[in-house]
Amino acid sequence: RLSGELIKDIEPQFIPRNRFKFMVIDGAGDDKTGKGDAWAVGVIGVEPYGDDLGASRIFIEDLLISPLREEEAPEEIARMYRRNGLIMQVGIEKVGMSTVEIHVANALAKYGVYLSVDKMNLVLLRPAGLDNQTRISKALPWPMFNGKIFLSTAIPSVYADRLRQEADKFPFWHDDGLTILAYLYTMIKDYHLGWFDEYEDEEPQRGKVVEMGRSSVTGY
Repeated sequence: RLSGELIKDIEPQFIPRNRFKFMVIDGAGDDKTGKGDAWAVGVIGVEPYGDDLGASRIFIEDLLISPLREEEAPEEIARMYRRNGLIMQVGIEKVGMSTVEIHVANALAKYGVYLSVDKMNLVLLRPAGLDNQTRISKALPWPMFNGKIFLSTAIPSVYADRLRQEADKFPFWHDDGLTILAYLYTMIKDYHLGWFDEYEDEEPQRGKVVEMGRSSVTGY
């Protein structure tokens, strides 16, 4: 059983500078009434240092979990992207004929940010036969119960509370925020960060540099 209490608060100034940022997007249908399914969009930092078990900490630095109109979602996502500095990859759930990735790429292109699968800065996240509950159950318990998931205190309480409620009520309630966390681990399982030490500043390295394979991040 998951628990929102296991997601640790962290003040922004204590988030490590040496991290890689990823944006993860779980789209939803058009919301014309204000009562539709929620979009979940997050910027998550991954520290490329492992503990003795080879596990790394992740930091939810920006978060939105809310119904959005289809025409406003790409601009909202573009604003989040632009206010979060260098983002290594954007992962967008791709289900059926959905075109969320096209609209998001177009919105960012207006600001000179070009996403594409060929550039490897856009990743299409496909369900691969897994429903959200199964994906979450496979990805999140180990890092959550081992204190590896942190939530910035700068995130509005409405979204922070929503994420913790999802954990408390899993698997019997909404799981939009948990879904993007689970998808993060899908994104980084093949994203090798062993070369990160080339960009170290003068601060001493905490722990060892790891390659972010599935075993090194989730412990299984």
